Amino acid sequence: MKIENLTNYDGRTVRKIVTRVANGVEVDPSLVVVNYVLEYPPELWGGLPRYVTENAAFCGYAQQFSRSVGLFLNYPDYYPAAWSFDGRLKLPDLHLQDWQEALVCVAAHEFTHIRQFDQGDELTEREPSYAEIRYLEDWRQGKL
Repeated sequence: MKIENLTNYDGRTVRKIVTRVANGVEVDPSLVVVNYVLEYPPELWGGLPRYVTENAAFCGYAQQFSRSVGLFLNYPDYYPAAWSFDGRLKLPDLHLQDWQEALVCVAAHEFTHIRQFDQGDELTEREPSYAEIRYLEDWRQGKL
């Protein structure tokens, strides 16, 4: 797995989080690009990290990779932040203290979608959302 960190966030920490979450979810994307959120108005996507799982058209050199994922985070001054799930999922709000916690959640969510796709499962938001909560708890307890 190739990891491209296009942020100013600590590269070793980015690699550690992305690798450990990918291993936990048991997926191996060919390329993971970590970048700041795209310039979308917050009202279009809720104001929290925009999740993108698709071919890496967002990154010119990455077009050679067929299994790529973009993990988009907000800038450092955005955190702490709160995230509310879709009300139909009946999940507790997440309170993210920093960019590391946001990266854990974004990676867990998107990597779970990759696993759903690989296994031919229905692509739903329930399992990825639960993965966010589970991996965030593991990160906070030092288990990740």
